[in-house]
Amino acid sequence: MLSSAGASIISAATTGEARQLITGAEVSAAIVDVQLGAEDASQICHLLHRCRIPFLFYTGHRNASLLKEWPNVPVLSKPTSPQALVCAITDMLDASVT
Repeated sequence: MLSSAGASIISAATTGEARQLITGAEVSAAIVDVQLGAEDASQICHLLHRCRIPFLFYTGHRNASLLKEWPNVPVLSKPTSPQALVCAITDMLDASVT
């Protein structure tokens, strides 16, 4: 759905892959799934924050501690409409420019 809106997509299956992409590729924004199995999404959120990359949570689970730690990060619940996801990313990118 994001590709059809004109976005170039890169994805990571592990936090290690995510770290490599965040530090080694041109990343404008990120979508973070709260539920990463045994891996901790918090370290990815901290790296995104340090690199000044806006991100949102797209999840079917509510990780209370992670959401409490990042109260200003938008949260989209799975499933969501393609339009809602595109709008959330667009709003996030617009806000990061100002």
